[in-house]
Amino acid sequence: MTVKPRIYGHREAGGATTMYSVIFTIVLFVVVGLIVDGGAMLTAHQEADSIARQAARTAGQQVSLDPNRHVTSTGRGVTAGEDYATAHGCETASVHIDGTTITATCSLRYDLIFLPGSYLATRTATADSQTVVGPP
Repeated sequence: MTVKPRIYGHREAGGATTMYSVIFTIVLFVVVGLIVDGGAMLTAHQEADSIARQAARTAGQQVSLDPNRHVTSTGRGVTAGEDYATAHGCETASVHIDGTTITATCSLRYDLIFLPGSYLATRTATADSQTVVGPP
């Protein structure tokens, strides 16, 4: 019978290394998912903001002004702004003209890439933009 010499201070890992590897991989996947999906969220908000600004500009180009610099025909401006926003991907678009101020709102929907099973699977980015109409 042979006796294995005992090395002091050495213990069997007992699968702890595997458990740490699994936990680390899951945490790493979630962190990368948050970074990628967070970047997609910021990009969607920037795109919604850009479309809202251009929709307000487009609406401003279609309105008429009276001598006091107030908007007199709002129908064409509202239609042009909403058509622009819808054509560029907004799910919901609205344009409101009040006096010399045009407010455009755009909402975009985007899907998450890394974390599709979470409660945040689809998100909406909404942006508002205001434009003042009239000569400076």
